[in-house]
Parts: sequence; C-alpha cells; structure tokens
Amino acid sequence: MVNMMPYVFRLSADEADRFVKLYQDQQHPSHADTVRALIKTAGATLTLYRTGTLMIQGADAQPVAEQIGKLFSKTVETKKTLAAQPADFYLPSIGSDETGVGDYFGPLVVCATYVSATDKPWLKALGVNDSKQLQDTVIATMAEPLAKTLPYALLVLDNPSYNRLIDKGFNAHKLKAHLHAQCHKRLLEKLGHSADIIVDQFCTATQYRQYVGDFDHAPAVSRFETKADSRYASVAAASIIARHIYLKRLATLGETLGCVLEKGASKRVDHQAAFLIEKHGIGILDTIAKKHFKTTEKALSIKASDSAFMRE
Repeated sequence: MVNMMPYVFRLSADEADRFVKLYQDQQHPSHADTVRALIKTAGATLTLYRTGTLMIQGADAQPVAEQIGKLFSKTVETKKTLAAQPADFYLPSIGSDETGVGDYFGPLVVCATYVSATDKPWLKALGVNDSKQLQDTVIATMAEPLAKTLPYALLVLDNPSYNRLIDKGFNAHKLKAHLHAQCHKRLLEKLGHSADIIVDQFCTATQYRQYVGDFDHAPAVSRFETKADSRYASVAAASIIARHIYLKRLATLGETLGCVLEKGASKRVDHQAAFLIEKHGIGILDTIAKKHFKTTEKALSIKASDSAFMRE
C-alpha cells in the first residue's frame, strides 16, 4: 500500500529562496495568494506557502521529502505546536467546531474533520492548534493543506438564512447544534465507517440532544468538551478550516460594499453598522449581519454624523 501521508517542513526565508531557485524550472502557476511556489513532479506535489511552510504530497512524497531533508538538514517534524498538547491530542476522531457566532457581520460556519492515526506526524509538523491562537494569515496558510488532505464536511449559514431562522424561533445554540449534526452525518457518509465524534462544547450535552431531537438520525456525540479545539487535533483542524472560510466570506461581503467589514462585536462594529445603515438603508443588515445582536440597537442609536466611519 502506497503511503499517501503528506510531509511538512518549515523553511527560513533564506531556505525558501534556495528552494524556489532549486525548483524554478518545475514551477506551476497557483491562484492561491498564500502560495509562493507550486512544484509538480511525476509523483509528488510540493507547495511552498508564504509563511515558509513546505508541504509535500503524492505517491513519491517520501523520497522527495527525504531529499529535501538532506538538502536543508531538516527532519519532517520541524515545528512545535503553540501550546503543550494533551496526550490524546491526536486521538483518531471526527471533531467539529463553529466560527462566526460572536461576529456581528458575516455568516455562521461549522466544519467537521476526521483525523486518523496516521495523520499525527504531518499535523504536528504543520503546527495545528486552536484557530483562536492563530493569526488570520497563518490560518489561511494552514487551512489549505488541511482541506486538501483531511476528510471534512462544511456548512455555511449565510446572513439571510440565519436571520430567517432566528425570526422563526431558533436560538443560536439550536442553529449550531443542527449544523454540527449535519456535518457529522455528511462526514460519516463520506468516510463509510464509524468514528468517535468530539464537539467543542457550546451548551450542555443534554441541551444538545434536545436541540437535535427533531433532526433525522443525528449521530451520537462521544465527547462534548469545553476548549476541545485546544484538546483534540480533529477539532483544532475543523476550527482552522471553518475560520478560514468565514474570513473569506466576510471579505467577499465587504468587497460588495466597498469596505472591509469589522470582525467581532465592539464599539467600532457599532459605528460601522451605523455608517452602513445610513449609506445603504436598514435592509442591508439582512444580507450582512446577525440582526438579533445588540449591535443593531446600538447602531440605530448612533447618528451617522457621529460615526467614526464617516470621518475615515
């Protein structure tokens, strides 16, 4: 059986320059902004990200990785994770997490990923950790190899759909529960075998079961833990992919409005919302915001002339 496990290295700026020169005749165009160089050989694909992460995949990844290791005097596991990890961090499992729930602008995104026993070396080298500990640029770089390699299921609840469901009586926890359950079901169907399921806890286990009680054949959750995104690689990977997609969707929404939408919920978000209401009308919130946030009420109380965004 061919080992298809990816290999990951961390290169310094000088090493990355040497790598690009070494493989300049084998480079292929890449449309991803996070990719500095994409090299394809007969049996391997080498992707150098702008952060210095080098990922090698394909049937001949191992001999190519060994060659790279000799050239740069490196071993595959070149990067430690950001925090001390629990002994069962790489537990084979399905892990799911959501993002956007605390952000006024943009969608709600839920992702579930499956980590197998053979994924530990390259996940460790890549530095997989909770997305809340990572900068946006690092998230973008890590999300791409994770999504290319790990089986995953992803759901994006856009703002119009989110607001309609809230108006129908759903609360944020029930929305998240249904999205998690759908991701679990889709990923299990994709895998074709059972797996332990771990959820980053956002309500009690009893409440979760109640929320998904009307969901058709909701898969059972094995572990429902707080801070699971820093305790299990499967949840951490899901949090990274989910956040990456959220940030991309948020950027797209901002482009349609000719601005950069603020993340989170803060006074600055209040003022940006007030500015956008003045410019586009109250109806704009249906398409870009989670209207039930207190931000809406605060924005409506701010005079457009007083908005910080009017002075920028």
